[in-house]
Amino acid sequence: MFRRFFTPIQALVVFLVVIINMSARSDQTSSALVRRYPPVSFCDTIMGQIGPDGKMEIHGLNEINVPLFSDAEIIRVITPTQPQKLRGLGGRFFNAESTTYGHVVIQQQSRRGCTAAVVAMLIADRGGVIDIQALIETNLGDNKTMMNLASKSGFKLELVYDGRLEIRDLAELSKLVTQYGSLAASIGTELGSHQIVVDYVDLKKRTMTIRDPFHGWQIEVPAAAVLETRSLSDLMRIRKP
Repeated sequence: MFRRFFTPIQALVVFLVVIINMSARSDQTSSALVRRYPPVSFCDTIMGQIGPDGKMEIHGLNEINVPLFSDAEIIRVITPTQPQKLRGLGGRFFNAESTTYGHVVIQQQSRRGCTAAVVAMLIADRGGVIDIQALIETNLGDNKTMMNLASKSGFKLELVYDGRLEIRDLAELSKLVTQYGSLAASIGTELGSHQIVVDYVDLKKRTMTIRDPFHGWQIEVPAAAVLETRSLSDLMRIRKP
């Protein structure tokens, strides 16, 4: 949320600058793929200040147009096939999509809300009730907060690979996905850690199919782009207790 040193009017100005900034910069994305970017939530950590040139600078949104994977790294985008109306806690509903693989795709609803979106996708895959309020209000998170979110919906999220270690062996990752199904995973990037869902591993093609909540899509990428160029850790499965 906005820092306390902002007056209500200043906070509104900063918020409007953020929206304008996002609209202006979205046209500058060099990607040939259609990329959706998550909205700014009132719970996002944003700080505004006057820069050396006298213009307003917005900090906390550095990832606005920095994709997790470049166009060259993406083998294909798995197109959603049908809309999904997901049940939420408290009788609410949330509009999402499902792909040809039957996986539910949810875009995070705040700039740093990837943890809540990943948990929601895993729950929705199993027909569970998701926490829509958490999707909107989450500003960063960790394994513990993700486990708590799963618990609120009647599920258990647990580590299946030592969270202190990065997994580099594709065959080992394939065994885990085959044994437990889609896994939540933390991927290390130049902007820090980000949560994704690992759905499939193809050992012959040496590719991975993942769901990235930042752009709200399911994509196939080379395994090397995840396990070598970046890092993968904190693999977690979801199940009923």
